[in-house]
Amino acid sequence: MKNSALEWKRLTNLRQIDYNNFVSKFANTTDSYFLEKIDGVLAAFTYFNDFGSFMTINDVKIAGLPVIDEYINILRRGNFRHVVVIGELVAVKNNSILPFGDLLSVIKMSRLESNKPLIYHYVYDIFSIDGKKATSYKESMNFILQNFQGAKRTRIPKYVYGNIEDFSKLYSKSILKTGIEGIVARLNDGRRNYKIKATTSWDVVVLGMGSKSMKAWKKDQAPYLITAFLGPDGTFRRSSDVGTGFTFKDREDFFKYIMKNKVQEIGDEVFVKPAKIIEIRAFRWRQRPSQAYLWTGKEYRMVGNKDSVILDMPSFLRVREDKSVNDYDIRLSQAEVL
Repeated sequence: MKNSALEWKRLTNLRQIDYNNFVSKFANTTDSYFLEKIDGVLAAFTYFNDFGSFMTINDVKIAGLPVIDEYINILRRGNFRHVVVIGELVAVKNNSILPFGDLLSVIKMSRLESNKPLIYHYVYDIFSIDGKKATSYKESMNFILQNFQGAKRTRIPKYVYGNIEDFSKLYSKSILKTGIEGIVARLNDGRRNYKIKATTSWDVVVLGMGSKSMKAWKKDQAPYLITAFLGPDGTFRRSSDVGTGFTFKDREDFFKYIMKNKVQEIGDEVFVKPAKIIEIRAFRWRQRPSQAYLWTGKEYRMVGNKDSVILDMPSFLRVREDKSVNDYDIRLSQAEVL
């Protein structure tokens, strides 16, 4: 079964750009959609002949929720046979989206009866309707507004349609709200799509940790994490080492994880299979050649230096259990700079 959420991400190709550069570059843009970017778990809802379920970006199927019943009732009334909807799964209490760590726990334990009514779906896009993809984002939004406006658990993110001034007003009102990561811009040419956050963050894969000579090692704590982006040729392009933003427990947990799953040592650094994704914050970045590794399935083989994204003063934010090692989530081209 294909993963519609991942395919949507590849097709949409949201690139990250900071606020000032976006406003400068697209000062004359008009007739575009700007939506709040919800900090949740991306998932596709698939409706087919009166049945429905969610599939997350990590191929986890979720069924038996009140929000699914709501979807089925709405789409049945519209006499649709097969619809795929893209959006973010969240957990809501007191009409507020829970912080990411809390909502992820609720979604992972969605089988608990106490968690089921807390799970909502914020709709971003329509992937297909009765086997046909929408011809434009405007067509998708028209379908969303006609069918889901006023629904209880199927929600539409706050949005505006217009020009760069409309974007700036939405950004200023939304950027510090709980549960909002930033703004998604769907520009009117249908080919350029961006996400604009208050602080720039990146999804990278953990390749290991080092160095054994550092004091933290003697305390069974990871001194820094070796991180990488995935290049278009399938090689892992080393980025900046991440040594700040951790609690003591974070460092202990990463130390245990890496030592338990060690596959090899290169110099005084320890490497693990590329599996764990983390989100890191950085305020500046640049493109520069860096060490590239080919993962053989058992170990890494260095293949020289290749272009990567190097981050200035990177800081750990969180583990992204909702993401995986694929050609989109940790792709090298997460930035508009590339």
